[in-house]
Amino acid sequence: MVDIGKKDLADSLEHVSITKGNGTGYDVKSFNADGTVRFIEVKTTQQGIESEFFMSPNEIEFS
Repeated sequence: MVDIGKKDLADSLEHVSITKGNGTGYDVKSFNADGTVRFIEVKTTQQGIESEFFMSPNEIEFS
């Protein structure tokens, strides 16, 4: 965001799973270039591309 002149948006990025815990249904509150909010849920695995992953009911509902 900084490279497109949106430092205010970059500074407003929030790692919600740290600041509010895991109950929000997303992990990061970010922004699109036009300033609209973008909610990001992060999933990771050390398994292959075909591995299953867990989504909580709250994550599913929020999505």
